[in-house]
Parts: sequence; structure tokens; C-alpha cells
Amino acid sequence: MFEASRPDRPADISVAIDGVFYRSLRAELRRGDLTRIAPNLVGGGFALSLPPGQGSVEVSLHAHGEHLRGSPFRIALEPRPAALPPRYAKARGFPPAAGQGSTDVAIIVPVFNAPEETERCLEALLEQTTWPARLIIIDDGSTDPAISALLDPFQGTPSVTLVRNATNLGYTRTVNLGISLAGGSDVVILNSDTAVGPRWLDQLRSAARSAPDIASVTAVSDNAGAFTLPDADRPTPLPPGFAMEDMQRLAAQKAGRHWPDVPTANGFCVYLRRAALDAVGGFDEQAFPRGYGEENDWSMRAARLGWRHIIDDRTFVHHERSASFGSARASLVADGQKVLLERYPEYNALVRGMHTNARLLDARRRMRAALAQDQPRPRPRVLFVISTQTGGTPLTNRDLMAALSNDYEPLLLTCDARVITLVRPACTDGERDIPLARHVLSEPLSLASHHSLDYDTILTRWLTDFAVELLHIRHLAWHGLNLPAVAQGLGIPVVLSFHDFYSVCPTVKLLDADGTFCAGTCTQGARDCTPELWDPIHAPPIKHAYIHTWRDHFKRAFESCDAFVTTSESTRATMLKVYPELAGRRFLVVPHGRDFVAFRPPRATPSELTTLTILVPGNISPAKGRDIIAALAAIDQGRRLQFHLLGEVSPPLAGPGIHNHGRYGREAFAGLATKLNPDIGAVFSIWPETYCHTLTELWAIGLPVAGFDLGAVGERIRDTGAGWLLPQGDIAELYGQLTRIGRDVPDRQRAADCVAAWQAGEGQDWTCSAMASRYKDIYGRLVTERRAFTWAPRPSGAATAP
Repeated sequence: MFEASRPDRPADISVAIDGVFYRSLRAELRRGDLTRIAPNLVGGGFALSLPPGQGSVEVSLHAHGEHLRGSPFRIALEPRPAALPPRYAKARGFPPAAGQGSTDVAIIVPVFNAPEETERCLEALLEQTTWPARLIIIDDGSTDPAISALLDPFQGTPSVTLVRNATNLGYTRTVNLGISLAGGSDVVILNSDTAVGPRWLDQLRSAARSAPDIASVTAVSDNAGAFTLPDADRPTPLPPGFAMEDMQRLAAQKAGRHWPDVPTANGFCVYLRRAALDAVGGFDEQAFPRGYGEENDWSMRAARLGWRHIIDDRTFVHHERSASFGSARASLVADGQKVLLERYPEYNALVRGMHTNARLLDARRRMRAALAQDQPRPRPRVLFVISTQTGGTPLTNRDLMAALSNDYEPLLLTCDARVITLVRPACTDGERDIPLARHVLSEPLSLASHHSLDYDTILTRWLTDFAVELLHIRHLAWHGLNLPAVAQGLGIPVVLSFHDFYSVCPTVKLLDADGTFCAGTCTQGARDCTPELWDPIHAPPIKHAYIHTWRDHFKRAFESCDAFVTTSESTRATMLKVYPELAGRRFLVVPHGRDFVAFRPPRATPSELTTLTILVPGNISPAKGRDIIAALAAIDQGRRLQFHLLGEVSPPLAGPGIHNHGRYGREAFAGLATKLNPDIGAVFSIWPETYCHTLTELWAIGLPVAGFDLGAVGERIRDTGAGWLLPQGDIAELYGQLTRIGRDVPDRQRAADCVAAWQAGEGQDWTCSAMASRYKDIYGRLVTERRAFTWAPRPSGAATAP
């Protein structure tokens, strides 16, 4: 409460939230306690509405240049509504592969002269429209010949309708013509003196579809009166080094996604729902023949029928304002205002309410804060999805996020089947992950269903609120399998990586109960397989049973993905064997990149070895060869082999010839391994690893590697020659092969020379930066291919409207 009012005039109060100006207000409400003391006092009280949000904010109140009593203070914000409705594949508007899909939106661009502005508008629209749409360009009898030349190339272009009015119909009749040409589609009216930014239509459409009673969604702008951010009726200059698309991205990431309710739309860029158009009708051509008031009149008619109008504070559209009408604007505005006030006496009162709308005020505050910061140009956000947070997949995902961070802003999503967590990951040394959001599912995900409406709903909200522009799923364990469809429903491209065989079988490594590799085809026998990442107690019978349902689930998930990536040709071949339909999709091989400060060159090959010292790094389980090492040590009575196990061994393994060195950090591997002075490295995995970081690390310290001819290990050893492919299945034969390696000096020299060649070639060339370049190419192509319109110059000859 404010107690220092003046008798003759209520005090003006300035309100700041977290140190950023929020609004001004006047302490003009009557306070009985003060008027009893000073009967002539005017006002003294005020009411302050705060926007919804998470947590609490610091509110500061100033009057006459001083803090009010008790200011600043913290106030807990009311939370937002629980979530947005989820979008599923059937409503997403895209076919399974990237390309043009159904078009439930038509964009109407009325043109009258102003060729330079129109050209900028159309260029931006062609480049930035990534939701499938039709484009309706109507030249309303332009008198400038440059317009005809500008529009000629659009004649006959797919998804584009070009109409040239024989005479000038006026803005409102022209827009109504466009609405009729749109048929049953929603429409966006886009003035020809605007320029749109990334995902503008995707965002407007998702806002329009967020509730059934929304009639219109208007973008925000740098120059659109009350719809201007951050300050109403004041044009917003570009920050130094910014382009218009950067302002769009900044608004999407920073303005808050409040979607404020407003009394009226603004026709510079407005999305109109077809259901509302059918209920309300078109614009009033008689009262507003040249525009300026027609959208306000339509909005008021819609509101009286129960429809709502909102602002999409995430979608920022540049507006030149009145390029077509020039000096006639003032009289058009006055004429339109007169009609509006006669029809709707409440109009001005409703419009004044926009100045006190807490959600709109907070969008202004957030944008004001963002523009005040000395920050680089905003980067497109990519959401990476992982399951386990230990092992090779999360490590290489960290490598990729760091290598991409100059061009993209990475976000990281994890889930343990019950708690979903979103963070901004550390991308440089000394940084820490920054928590952004956390949600506890009402019911945990399970192996038997792998779906959750709660998960889908919260991810729909997070993808929207955090302005994600691309989704890269590195692993789907413990996540909802509808995630790709949720993203596609919002127009977000999806990349799905295969770092193991989880999507083929919940065993992950394709090993049956006896440790036999099945290659994706269930082996004979009654013993069921065990899921690796889920509690087997609650698992349905997998072998010959649930496996078919499991793969059906993943087939549906694949339908909503735009690209698939794995790390070896052998993995790709296994996936295509199980899912042959992926052969016709974009399915790429991108090996893991690694950065090494230096390589240790292969050491000189000594004479024949009586004892071969073998380094086996990694988490050594039965699938990684733990039992093979035990069997080799058991038959090695002459101690011709010495095994140094660097990593966690499960179950523990001990005995003659076996030396355990415990767990290690990736950065400590080279130092620890070098001290052990091994002769060779070994990877005894009995399943086809999809890449194998330990193989890369062993070569980096100069060790040739022995491994089985399975998966990426066999593929990489064969391609480089930097090691040996061992026989699998007969321990005695395997033992003989290893002891032969110790005796065969020329062969060890051959393998060492191949290691040196790998270090000088792929080892130094295929860095994290090189890997990131491949992904940047993939991401860029996905966005480019989603453009709704492609065109090339064609002979003119446009249709003419009556």
C-alpha cells in the first residue's frame, strides 16, 4: 500500500520486476484509512497484477524517485496452466519423410505498389516459412510497373496462387477474396511491408490451435502500435549486429510465451482460424473499403460470439508500416475509428486494458531485459535427448554439444522413467549445467507401454516454451515413444540416432539368455531374454512374443522422424535388416569424433615375446568379454598372457595373470594406460558394438588392438589393419591366436605401422569439430527442405480476377 500520496494528485509509481521496468501505474484507488486522516486526499491505493510464472520474483516500487516502504520484496508467482495439449502424428501436417505435406494454412499477401518492401516480404516468407502452407498473392491493381516484374516468377509455382486484380478493389475486398480462395483452410493475413523470421508460421499455428475458442493470433513487432515489443507505439531499433531473424529468435527464446488475451487482432500479421471465419463471416467491405479498422470490427464481432483473440509474443515480425498507403493513413485511421466507436461503445475501454495486461506487460519486460543485455546473436536451439548419463553415448553427446555451441544453443533432456529434467548443458571447461525445468510424471513409464500422456503433454509445453527448433534424440530409453510425433506436431524436425540396438530389442546388445548374439532374430529355446535398462520383474515375455509389439511401437516412432544417424555401416546394416522400410529414408553414418591433445606413437616392436601384456579397458561385463578373459586365464598355465583390466569389472574377476586397476576418467586414460606398458589392446565384446570409444583410445596411445569380427570393432580393425580379428567361440583357438601374436614380430610391426597411419590420418582429422560439421549439414538440410515454397523464374501470364 502507498501512503505518501498528495492531496491534489495521486502519485505515479514505477514498478520493476527483477530489476527491469515492468509498468507505471497511478495510486488513485480510494483508501478509507487515509481519507479518515486526510479527507481531501485523492487516491493513495493501487492494485498491481503480476504475470504467471515459476518461482518468485523481486518487485521494486518507486515514487518520487524513492523506494516505497518495504520495497523491494519477493512475491511468489502463480503457476501457469498445467500444460498445452499434446500434438500427435495424425495432426502434425508432415509426411513421414521431410517434404511437403498437407496444407491447412493459406497465407494471403495483398500487394499494392511498394515494390522494395514487397520484395523483402516475399524473400523472407520464402526462406522462413517451414510449415506446409499455400501462398496467395493478390496484386490489387498496382500502378508501379516494378510490381508486375517482381511477381511474374510466381505464376504457375506449386503451392502459390497469384491473382492480379484488373482494377483496384481496395484492401478489404482483396483480403476477402484471398479468404475465399483459401477454401477451408485457416488463413494468415500478412501485409506486404512485413518480414517474417524462423518458424513464424509454425509458432502462430501452434498458438492458434492451443485452445478451441481462439479466433485470431497476432504476432508482435518492432513497429505495430500496441503490438510492438518492448515498448508500445515506439519503433524498436535492431541491436548492433542483429538481423531481423535474430529479433524473431530472441522473442521466441526470451519473451515468455504468455499468449496474452487481447480485445482485437492487428492485420499486419494475423492468423485467423477457419472455424471462426465460418462463424463470424469475412471483413466488412462497405464500412472499411481500404482497411484500417476492418480487423478490429471483425474481432469485436467474433468476441460477441464467444471467440478469443491472443497475441503470440514469441513471433516477432518486422513491419515497415503503411508503405502502401503513405500519407492517406491518418484519414483512414480516423474514419475507421469513428465506425468502431459507433458500433462498439466498449471498444476504447477494452483496448485500454491492453496497457494493464500483466501477461503482455511481462512479455515487454522480458524483451526489454533481453535487448538491454550485451549478448551475441541468438542461436537456434537444439534439444538433445539421452537416457543413461554414463558410458560412451552421453560422453560423445557432450562432445557434440560443445562442438556445435558456436552455431547452436544446445539443451539437454534426460528422464529416468519417472522424473524428466531439462538443463542448459555446460559446453566449456569451468561451466556447469544450468537447470531449466523438472517434472515428476504422475505415473512412471514402463517397458510394457513406453508411452505416457503426461510425458507428451509436458514435452509439448517445454518444446514450445523453450523455443526448440530441432530435436536430436540420442536414445529413447525411459522416454515416451510419442516424443518424435510431439515434436513433429509443432513443426520441429527430428533426428534419431542409433547408438545401440535398443530399438531392435530391449536386450540392447542382442544377446539372448545364453549370451548368444541373435542379430535381431530370436534364437531357439524357451529361456526368455532379459531387458538391460528396465526391471525384468515387470517385463512382459520378450522372446518370440512382446518383441513384435516392441518393434511396432518403434516403427510408429520412426514415422515422425526426418533423419536417422548411426556410427558404423555394420550398425546401419543390422537396423535395415530389422526395419527394411528405413532403406528409403535419410539414414546416414556419422562416426564419433574425438579430440586428442597428442598421440603416443606406437613403440618399437621388440623381439619375440614370451609374455604378451594385454590392456583391456572399459566397463568389462560378460557382454564386454569378462568371461572370455576368465577362460583364457584359466587355460594359460604357462602365463603367456597378462591381462590388465582398466575399468569396472562386473562381476569382479581375479586370479593369476589378471590385474585389476579400477575405474578411470576419460581424461586420465592415456596416462594410466601408458604406465602399464602393454604390448597390445583388446576388445573382447561378444556383441556388435556400434562404434567403440575404447578402440579409438587404444589407437591414440599407439596400441594395435585385437577384437572379434563383430560390428564396428571388426569393421574398423579390418578397414585400418591396426590390429587383429580373432576367432570367436573356441577358447583354445583364441588362446593360440593371442600367443601367436606375441611370437610374430613382423605381424606386430605391421599392425603398429597401421596404428601410426590411423593417427596421421583419421585420428587427427576426425575431430569433434569435424563430426559437428557433418551434423550442422544434416540440421541445415532438414530446415531448408521443410520450406513450404520453392520457385524459379517463369514466363509471366497471371490470371486476372474480375
